[in-house]
This record gives sequence, C-alpha cells and structure tokens, in this order.
Amino acid sequence: YETPTAAVVHTRFPTFSAVSDPNIDIAISEALRAVDNSWFEGDYQSAIMYYAAHLLVTEGAPGAPGGATGGGSGVVQSESIGDSSITWGLSSGGGGSANPTPLRETSYGRNYLRLLRLNQPPVALI
Repeated sequence: YETPTAAVVHTRFPTFSAVSDPNIDIAISEALRAVDNSWFEGDYQSAIMYYAAHLLVTEGAPGAPGGATGGGSGVVQSESIGDSSITWGLSSGGGGSANPTPLRETSYGRNYLRLLRLNQPPVALI
C-alpha cells in the first residue's frame, strides 16, 4: 500500500495544479483517516486522492477549483460585497448530515463513496 503524494495528486487531477503541495499533503493526511489497509490495494490510492480532492474543493484551498467559496452548496445564508464574504446553509440533499458539504456534493466525493461501497459494503444482520 502506497500513500499518494502531492505530485501524484497533481498528475491525476490537473485542475489542482495551482494548489500548493503543503495544502495537498494536509488533505492527504486527513483522507488517510478514512482509508486504511483493509481496502483493496488497487482502490487505496484512488480513494485517498478522491477524498483529499473533495476536501480541497469544499474547504476552499487556495487554487482549488470552486473558487473562494470552496464549492459551497446549499442556501446562501449571508453575503457581503466588500471583501467578498459568503456563508452557505446546509444543503437540502445532505441526507440529514450536519456537514454543509457532504461527500455526495462533489464529483470527487461521489467517486470516494463509490469506492467505499466496494471496499466496505453494508452488512445486514438477520
């Protein structure tokens, strides 16, 4: 199992070319908490990169696609013109999550969820 590097993320997702390596490294570190060696080895790096990319977009990393709003979603609760500020409300499609940017709201998050279902399928007890 190899942890992806910032260089690998830049190669896989050219849209993040303007994001600094330290910002990508931080997102990778956080993504490692959601993916471990119980995953299929072939999905390990991809899952980490998709999760990290989702974080970079939703948290508004400088240079990440989505601009200063971080790809926010939901209802705008407040905005300012001077110094450009915006506050997003919870999305109605969040499935009850308290997270204002659930994984379903970015293509990166949806790809992570697809891999999650393959690697950690739900278990039904009868």
